[in-house]
Amino acid sequence: MGTGSGAIAIALAQVLPEITIHAVDESPEALAIAKANINKYKYAERIHLHQGSWWSPLEFLQGQVQGMISNPPYIPTSLIAQLQPEVTNHEPHLALDGGEHGLDDLRHLVSTAPSYLKSGGLWLVETMAGQPETVVRLLREQGSYRDICTFPDFAGISRFVQATRI
Repeated sequence: MGTGSGAIAIALAQVLPEITIHAVDESPEALAIAKANINKYKYAERIHLHQGSWWSPLEFLQGQVQGMISNPPYIPTSLIAQLQPEVTNHEPHLALDGGEHGLDDLRHLVSTAPSYLKSGGLWLVETMAGQPETVVRLLREQGSYRDICTFPDFAGISRFVQATRI
């Protein structure tokens, strides 16, 4: 979800050769870059690109998805201007802006993924430092997830949240 350049989809295709990947992004420009990268690494047969907002282009996969991985926009709107210039000047703000508290898209993924994930399906996202506890709470409150946990990044900062669809 939110494939951007396609890097995560390509990495998954490399380490999980038996899976088909459906990569979604709202931005046609991002999808063009993802398509070039996917073709460069020869994964076009296994990675299918879809334009749209989050799950909307994947209605045909309701209840069939084995896993969802996303690095969604999670930066609070007020902090975007304070990011490093190489981020604010080169990354599309659509890929950064997570709303007032940085949680808009994370909340959406918590609430919508259960309709698409199979029982036992993986839910995995990257968050901003300080957000994992809130995302864990949202997952618990939603009621469709189990085995909810967080993971640190290479600097030891808790930034990833994983759950399993009940």
